[in-house]
Amino acid sequence: MDSVKEFLDVNLKKVASIASYATCSIGMIILNKSILSQFHFSHTLFLLVVQNSLALFWTLIATKLPSFTVKRMLQWLPINLAFLVMLYTGFRGLEFLKLSMVTVLKNCTNILILVADWYLYGQTVNARVSVKQQHQT
Repeated sequence: MDSVKEFLDVNLKKVASIASYATCSIGMIILNKSILSQFHFSHTLFLLVVQNSLALFWTLIATKLPSFTVKRMLQWLPINLAFLVMLYTGFRGLEFLKLSMVTVLKNCTNILILVADWYLYGQTVNARVSVKQQHQT
């Protein structure tokens, strides 16, 4: 009985984290599209600064955790900078493209990452990842 409860606890945590990530991702895309198109907000850089300031605030709170180190932060710095560039280009895309096209392009990015991982690092994916990618696009 304890193993079933433990199994459910672990899986519920996984489902909750996946659901929260998906909700945030979809919510941010819809919110950004609404702000940029319906309200004719043309200051995408300002919107990016506001959203990243909120992310910085949460990061500063996370620095109080014992697992945070400056070395780890510096290791992740290039990835965070690439993320900022991705956000900016995503904002620009949302200004001029329909939401459905942005979603298709975003899903194609996942496939390109899989191909790059295979080509650059020799990493392969299992069948579950392949099926997931086919369902996404």
